[in-house]
Amino acid sequence: MMTVDEYAKLSRADRLQRLERGPDGVGAVVRSHNDDVLARRPDGKNWAPTELVCHLRDIEELLMTRLSLIVATNEPTLVGFDPEKTPDRWAEERQYLRNDIGEALAAFRRRREESLAFLRGLAPEQWDRSAIHPTRGRMTIDDFVTLETWHDESPGAVEARARRPRLMRDEGGTQMAWNMTANMIEFCSCKTLCPCWLGPDTQPDQGWCSGALVFEIKQGAIDGVDVGGCKAALAAEWPGNFFGGNGTARLYIDAKASEAQRRGLEAVFSGKKGGLFQGLMGAVIAKWLPAKTAPIDIKHGETMLITIGESGKATLTSFKDQSGRTATVQGTAAQGAFQSGSMEIASAKGTRWSDPDLRKWEGDSGTIHAVNWSG
Repeated sequence: MMTVDEYAKLSRADRLQRLERGPDGVGAVVRSHNDDVLARRPDGKNWAPTELVCHLRDIEELLMTRLSLIVATNEPTLVGFDPEKTPDRWAEERQYLRNDIGEALAAFRRRREESLAFLRGLAPEQWDRSAIHPTRGRMTIDDFVTLETWHDESPGAVEARARRPRLMRDEGGTQMAWNMTANMIEFCSCKTLCPCWLGPDTQPDQGWCSGALVFEIKQGAIDGVDVGGCKAALAAEWPGNFFGGNGTARLYIDAKASEAQRRGLEAVFSGKKGGLFQGLMGAVIAKWLPAKTAPIDIKHGETMLITIGESGKATLTSFKDQSGRTATVQGTAAQGAFQSGSMEIASAKGTRWSDPDLRKWEGDSGTIHAVNWSG
């Protein structure tokens, strides 16, 4: 068995080729068992093979999120994933045993292909960009690829992962978890399209950037509290590019939310409950202003109308081609950070924000995203 250090000595091309073969190895294990075995836990504490494949699928997505964040920000601290607790929380929250193993394997394969395409598109110097891992310390992108290759090819790795102990809940206790399917509507002080979406090397139109994110939650739960139908907004300002950090932000929770919903939403969007917001907001927001409660209204139509109390007003009209197809963008650095696969581009003329503790602004940059998050 090769050690991690020995894998590090392989060429990058070799390691990438090995990663490309990873899903085939998992597929071979899956094909060697019948459906009953694949969906059955060997005992009350260990994973079924179906849970393993779902785990690999979701870990690959986490890897891609981390790689995008490393490329877009300067040595971020990676948080929000506890290797001793998060996998088992995901298994319960995402109901791994109810997943179709064939679909999960196909999704793992697609996500691995996306990761490989991203890695093969990096410039040589980008392989040395780094992040602070919560248990391993400073790691470069090259280090992550080495570790992933070692995990893929360790003898019995697939079977060993399937046998990893599942953490049980404490008697009478609950695990902290959240998930949501939502629309994220973004608008800012720039002209169409805000340069910050493209990465840290761009400059906002006015040298600084102020903006807002509005979250329209379709369905979801935070620690067992249903938040489907809830709305929230996050307004922030930065002295330069979004990825340069040192921002100041405030959360606005819709006045219709219950006290339990308000507490949960505030904790999630401020990064206190893990998931992408913990790592992302920790990297770009230096100061949080006290959260506010305000009526949040969203009217859909050819032009989307949004009001957030007395502070914000936005009008977004999606750009379309001659055939009426909505203009979309994929693959930007900030989309990777927000786990957004595709975003609609919109004109936001007349959009404004006015909060006595934040910069007053007007802008014409808007984007609309359909997202699925958890932590």
